[in-house]
Amino acid sequence: MVLLALLVLLHAELRAQSTDVDTTGRADQIQMQRLEKARDLRGTESTAIEKTFSAIGHVGRRIPIGIGVAGLGPGAGLTIRSNLQWNSDNKRLLARLWGTGTVHDFYNVGTGIEITNILSRDLSVAFEGSHADAPQLEYYGPGPKSSIHDRTDFRREDTFFNVRVQFRKQGIFQPACAFGQLLLNVGPGTNGSLPTTDSIFDSQEAPGIQVQSNFLLAGCSAKLDTRDVPQDPRTGTYAEARYYRYHAQGHPEFSFDRLSAFGQQMRGFRRYRFYDENLIALSTEYRWEVNTAFDMAIFIDGGKVFHRSGQISLYNLETSAGFGFRFKNPVVARLDAGFSREGVQVWLKLSKLF
Repeated sequence: MVLLALLVLLHAELRAQSTDVDTTGRADQIQMQRLEKARDLRGTESTAIEKTFSAIGHVGRRIPIGIGVAGLGPGAGLTIRSNLQWNSDNKRLLARLWGTGTVHDFYNVGTGIEITNILSRDLSVAFEGSHADAPQLEYYGPGPKSSIHDRTDFRREDTFFNVRVQFRKQGIFQPACAFGQLLLNVGPGTNGSLPTTDSIFDSQEAPGIQVQSNFLLAGCSAKLDTRDVPQDPRTGTYAEARYYRYHAQGHPEFSFDRLSAFGQQMRGFRRYRFYDENLIALSTEYRWEVNTAFDMAIFIDGGKVFHRSGQISLYNLETSAGFGFRFKNPVVARLDAGFSREGVQVWLKLSKLF
């Protein structure tokens, strides 16, 4: 309630200042230097396509709206997102208000405040709250051997409260820790072309479908970042690893661990394809610049779910691979095609999806 009250008070100022955000930061300056250097090397003016993407990128940086496909779940459809921010004059307080909605009634809204430069600028603390409704999620059964032919449909609503502590970046390394509470409600899905999950799977095959639990969670993450410009890198490496413990309140048998490294989505499979109590996911991507307005990428994703934490290993992972295109200045469109043993999936994101 404190967060909501704060954002209500700041709402008018958010609207007034959201389009006045300084867009000539370090990243934009470096990007402009790249364009100028590229023109000098060629001895000619920018091509028509580079001018087009430059104009689109300029608009995208000023309008806090993003568009995508397959962002919230299977069947969500076209996704529209918005992110409003307000920064205090001394840059020590950041307030955010965000929202995501789709044509098929999926949505996610949230708010948060972040206090920076605490304890001689060694850390920052963020308080966040959000609510999401996904009326058409798919479930195929538990474990890594679930079949795509057992596709069912359920609805999930969740409310999330989170406190995140981020420590000052040490060179190329930045750690963070968080704890919070996840409130869940699960019911029949709204996709009339699929059977509901509770009509096909029992409580042993779909834990929590009949008896539900809220969760307390805590964990830490670590980022390694050697990219020259994070928004549009030409050199460097980015890697992230996270470990979180989810403790089910009142039903400890539903508790689980989550360990991930740089991603949780295998782009060759449908979103939320695999479920179980424990998860490991990894992803690697290599990008190269074709010209100042266009990149290409190849990627490999891997992961697996496990029933018990003691079973976690890198043996016999599910994998997918693919290629992608990045239309940028900075990135204003991202198109990926992922391939797996279950077919092809296409993922599209427009503007600055966060």
